[in-house]
Amino acid sequence: MSRSIWDWLVVTVLAGESIAVIGPRSSGKTTLYGYLLETNKTGETEPTLSRERTTWNRQHELGLNIRKGIDVPGGAANYPDWEEQFRKSSKIFYLFDAYALRTQTTYQETVRREGMKLNEWGSDRKHVMMLGTHADEDPQASELGAAAYQDLIAELDVVVAFGTRAKVQGIAVGSMLSSDDAAALVRRALRAP
Repeated sequence: MSRSIWDWLVVTVLAGESIAVIGPRSSGKTTLYGYLLETNKTGETEPTLSRERTTWNRQHELGLNIRKGIDVPGGAANYPDWEEQFRKSSKIFYLFDAYALRTQTTYQETVRREGMKLNEWGSDRKHVMMLGTHADEDPQASELGAAAYQDLIAELDVVVAFGTRAKVQGIAVGSMLSSDDAAALVRRALRAP
């Protein structure tokens, strides 16, 4: 996918929107922010350890309303900051590590708790999308193929419960190793019924 197609996706679908990117630690929030606003950012990012103000230089060009956003780390201690971002935003991207969710009970409990939080905050009035990341790290993803792996993750009890509580309007599972991967992931979530 060329950079212009990614720019087109961001401009036509997300232009003028206030966007919140939330999820557990190391789920890809900072990476997604980078892709949404720089479109050509690749490589690894460091986990966000504390609330960080962000200043984006592409906001005017892309018409996005996240130039003064806050990259908020995961974790229950940061729920007040999440809630602030959630309430100010029209589109919510909830990121989770699909591999960890499939294999770790404690991670499943975190996602359950966060689905309840979104419900408390009024997710029925928001456009909430779930983005399962890190599929490239799960051996089962390569064994099953992308579509079957996404179905597997989407059918996990914790994902179904989260989707019901948070009124999720789209789910996609994949990778964010490159801007092409990130664009495909966001596009699938936005197109989901």
